[in-house]
Amino acid sequence: MLARKSPEFDDIATNNLSDAYLLEEVAAGRAVFEVDEHAVAVVRPEGWHPDQPASSLWLVYVEPGARRAGHGRALVKRVIVKHVKDYPMVLLCHGEARVRFFRRCGFALDHTTAAGSWMVRMPRKPRRVARPASRPA
Repeated sequence: MLARKSPEFDDIATNNLSDAYLLEEVAAGRAVFEVDEHAVAVVRPEGWHPDQPASSLWLVYVEPGARRAGHGRALVKRVIVKHVKDYPMVLLCHGEARVRFFRRCGFALDHTTAAGSWMVRMPRKPRRVARPASRPA
């Protein structure tokens, strides 16, 4: 399991959400942890509330010694596959480096506010399978 040794944990893409709040949301079933050996993400899945069907990516944290080795991107890709089904996934991030990171993970910049950059990942449309041409009798 990921060790929380770094003081940077609290300011990495938490959108001002406290650890206690995140744990409360997970305990109540309104959010889930996605974890690998060196990274953790907190996700609010689709459909958690009827007025907000989109999923939200609340936090992505990679241990400092494991950064720039693909752990964060691999975890975000896994989160997208698992949690982006019928509705988009949204996130709020701060700083150009994070915007670039999430763009490489398939997110698009939606808009920017004083709070930060809102990004969105749309669900993939199912591929249409071409029907075989009918043969004349």
